[in-house]
Amino acid sequence: MSEGVPSDMGAFRVGFAAGLHVAGYRLEGEIGRGSIALLYRARDERLGRLVALKIMAPELADDEVFRPWFVQELRAVTSVRHPHLMPVFEAGEADGMLYLAMRYVPAGDARSLARREGPMPPWRVAAIVWQAASALDAMHAAGMAHRDVKPTNILVEVSPGRRDWVYLSDFALWRGEVLPDGPARARPSANTLACISPEVIEGKPADGRADQYSLAASAFEFLTGWPPFRQDDAAALLEAHLTEPPPRLTSRRPDLPPAADDVLARALAKAPEHRYDSCREFAAALAGALGLRPPPAAVVRAAGPVSVRPAEQVYLALPDGAPGPETPVLEAPRPAPALVAGGSGPDTASLPGPPEPAAGPPSGAGSGGSGEPWLVGRPRRRLPLAGIALAVVAILAAASVAVVATGVLRRPAAPKPPPRLPAFAIAARSAAPPVSGDAWVTYQGGTAANAQLSGEIKDAARGYVARLYAQPFPYTAKPAPVASVVLHSKDKKAPYLFQVTPAVATRYHVSVFQNRTSKRSLASSPSTTVYVVPSVSHGSAQSCRRPTCHETFTLNVLVAAQAISTEISKPWYTYFGLSLSKSAAKPPAPSVLQLGAGGPHVGAPRVISGDEFVVTVTFSFSLGKKGGYTWLWGACTQGSVAVDGVGLPGPHGCGGKTIPVVHSYLG
Repeated sequence: MSEGVPSDMGAFRVGFAAGLHVAGYRLEGEIGRGSIALLYRARDERLGRLVALKIMAPELADDEVFRPWFVQELRAVTSVRHPHLMPVFEAGEADGMLYLAMRYVPAGDARSLARREGPMPPWRVAAIVWQAASALDAMHAAGMAHRDVKPTNILVEVSPGRRDWVYLSDFALWRGEVLPDGPARARPSANTLACISPEVIEGKPADGRADQYSLAASAFEFLTGWPPFRQDDAAALLEAHLTEPPPRLTSRRPDLPPAADDVLARALAKAPEHRYDSCREFAAALAGALGLRPPPAAVVRAAGPVSVRPAEQVYLALPDGAPGPETPVLEAPRPAPALVAGGSGPDTASLPGPPEPAAGPPSGAGSGGSGEPWLVGRPRRRLPLAGIALAVVAILAAASVAVVATGVLRRPAAPKPPPRLPAFAIAARSAAPPVSGDAWVTYQGGTAANAQLSGEIKDAARGYVARLYAQPFPYTAKPAPVASVVLHSKDKKAPYLFQVTPAVATRYHVSVFQNRTSKRSLASSPSTTVYVVPSVSHGSAQSCRRPTCHETFTLNVLVAAQAISTEISKPWYTYFGLSLSKSAAKPPAPSVLQLGAGGPHVGAPRVISGDEFVVTVTFSFSLGKKGGYTWLWGACTQGSVAVDGVGLPGPHGCGGKTIPVVHSYLG
């Protein structure tokens, strides 16, 4: 047995403490969890490296269907060597649990990256999509499909001075016509439904074009902040994938080129035959529609890796605002030595996998395995010094002739820039009344927490553009544009209105430009913040019994995934009020609730998904043998905007000795 590792299922659901040892790996902290596995950052004490250690639920190790399927499919998928497929170092069994040791990516997945740094610029999305597409095409060429492509399974290595490096992870592991759904426990989870293809929903044969649909849905989320379909109910979400046309990309992000609408519509077609022939063909079409240079057709159709000669240096052709074109960012990788996976006993399955780079991904933005050909320019050629001198003389001679023939040349006067506009205000409001002047929304799973930003701009000419910028908590990333609207002035006043759905506390401001391509701001509003608070709901309890009432309520708390560890560790404050009457008539409800009254007991919180946990609250109080009664209760935790961005700043009553029955927010 590994030191200190619990073997029961209840301990698995709660998680393992840091410092425990599993199969030669020392756990350092939990970094993710799913329905059948926990993911930890762990230290390989044999090689001294950090890994991502996935521990499957103990019950799966003894499952006669899951266990052989797990080993067989892992061997199949790790036989595909590609620089953008997540390297699996080791797989085996320890203490009755199956585990996987994989490369550790500190920056995490693409969804976390977008929420941490704000909406992604098109060139960054195109680069991520291309790398993921090249990995998918390599799998498809080997007769396999991923079947679980989504933003959380696209990991992004972020290194200063280098391009983002993508690793595709967490395969659903389906191969050809064999075991089309795999064991029941391995079927797509609820988190997959936002990107699942229609043919997978219907149980029809699915090939690489199903992965293309999921990749397109992920790209839609990278560019807009949300997947194409956003229904709260799982059945309604599946029905939308099957029957509803995907929304136009520009309806959620008007600043993008309309050509991108057609690309996403084709990749998200309901019928696979209406989509692109390969994932890389889709990725190249998306890059071209976003104003980036697409690759040659021959490169797009290639089934195998795209090779780059070792002597070549490839330069980028990117829009303004992207990394400059003077830095070579793509080189052919040097071959790395083979890696032998370590074992932990006779049950360890030694799996083949791609060699691990010594420190991070290969230098530069791409590799000889995939590259980003739509970003590739021609190699720069250097002229000999004599050639440069002759070229300069020729240019000067031509300039002299032009002066003699036409006289002194005068440069036309540059157009006068439009005048700056007066400063203008921005107001935030939501369905919830403001607290201390602050606008706020409840999380609600991140799907319906909407707020509106509005204002009025004086002296703005018709055709001016108002652009909305967002900066999510913790406000370390530069504000990024997320939406824009063309202004229509009336009586020298131009109103604007934006609807936003922040995931955590987010600052917003609006800047005005002469047109969509202008970079000179004519005026800007101050910043305003919309705060997000957890959503708390509970079910009903049974009627009280005299003389002592015992009531238990289960609170379901929805909170942004990046804040759940902070929120679940907070203490709960319970409030209670009781009104009694001597007659059978029901007395008026109490107007004030007391902290700690009603004999409360709060159970230990329990995580049930990536953004939800539950906690039970029990009250035990005396009602007497007869007479009427009315009782009310409440529970709250204090806000924590300074810690994780969830909740309003400052005290708002939670934790006080009493609270009024009528209140809009406690935190």
